[in-house]
Amino acid sequence: MEQLLIHIFKRRLTFHIYQTEYGWVCHPISSGRDSQNRPHPGQGNFVVDAETGVVTAHSSLHPQTIGEQYDEAIRTGQPVQGRQIHPPRWSVTVQRIREDQTEIEYHVLTRPLLETADPTTDLQLTIDKKTLRSRTNERGIPEPASLAKSWAYANRHNEIWPEQGTFEY
Repeated sequence: MEQLLIHIFKRRLTFHIYQTEYGWVCHPISSGRDSQNRPHPGQGNFVVDAETGVVTAHSSLHPQTIGEQYDEAIRTGQPVQGRQIHPPRWSVTVQRIREDQTEIEYHVLTRPLLETADPTTDLQLTIDKKTLRSRTNERGIPEPASLAKSWAYANRHNEIWPEQGTFEY
């Protein structure tokens, strides 16, 4: 289990692992703040599905509560409340198309990695460099645009915004 999580997060983390009827709830252990027997509040949880191996991210509720909610969703055929993080479902390509002193505009192309995913999306994302407010050519800020904005901001170096890149989620 921990090897799978190391593969997903690309670093060694340790977890409290709780087995449930349909999977395992994995709660990260914060170095120095968790005891061996009690999870630290405020940390999110991850659930690994026992049948599919799909990993979903969940809220910071107690791991036992997350496990109960997960099992109930599977048992009743309801959607799982967590967001799938593994395997990734989308590949997002971000390409700068315009930049001036106040704004930067990106073309955001999202392609499905799984046959069951929705079709490709194509967005224009404009970010105000000072306020970090953003807008798209769609209604609201779709998830790929929000993630592209976070990616672009995280990959700035010395106030220089990235020209292009790709990430999966």
